[in-house]
Amino acid sequence: MEGIVNKEEYFEKVYASFWHNQVKKYGFTQHEDFALRKMLKNKPKTAFEVGIGTGWPMAVTLYKENNVQMSGCDISKSLIEEARENLGDTELYVGELFDLDIKKKFDLVYCFRTSWYIKDFYKMLLQMSDMTNEGGMILFDIFDQFSLQYIKHLFHRVYNRIIWAGGFIFGRNIIKQPDDNYFNINKIKTILKEFDIEVYRQHEVLNVKKRINQAKVMFVCTKKNRL
Repeated sequence: MEGIVNKEEYFEKVYASFWHNQVKKYGFTQHEDFALRKMLKNKPKTAFEVGIGTGWPMAVTLYKENNVQMSGCDISKSLIEEARENLGDTELYVGELFDLDIKKKFDLVYCFRTSWYIKDFYKMLLQMSDMTNEGGMILFDIFDQFSLQYIKHLFHRVYNRIIWAGGFIFGRNIIKQPDDNYFNINKIKTILKEFDIEVYRQHEVLNVKKRINQAKVMFVCTKKNRL
């Protein structure tokens, strides 16, 4: 039996099953609470989530508790089907944002717990920017390329490739998982130069003591109104 190497196949057959359970395990944490409070600061009426999954908890909370008109996309068809059940009459798309021709603009465009699966996230940020109304907001979290965790990740990536290659040679069904992607904070700031940007390290989001090995960073970006 061949290993799953196609990206779309991995996210449909492996990640979708994982996320159905993981989203329940996560629950509504301080991370979600912090992001949601930032999202609601400008009182958005419309929102688009990149990598919406089942819609829970962020999109469901915005839609059901705050009357935000939701839209979103996900690479997994099965997750989108569940999101439709959770979000009712909502415009949802199967596929990556790159492949979608979305003409609408939104008060809020966000990508939550997803950027590290997107290799061309810098390119996606440009598209997210184009989809955002003036005065609107982009919110997302990333793994910082200049963190100690990134060094650990590089060693782990080499190890995983050796294991997968060995399985392929000996005919074992070892799934080759996509590598996590880490990003440059300064490059993101350059891309989003039309935005006022707030950057929050993980210890600030969780209100705990600073830890030098934390890699997760949250961006809260408000698009400037043109004069």
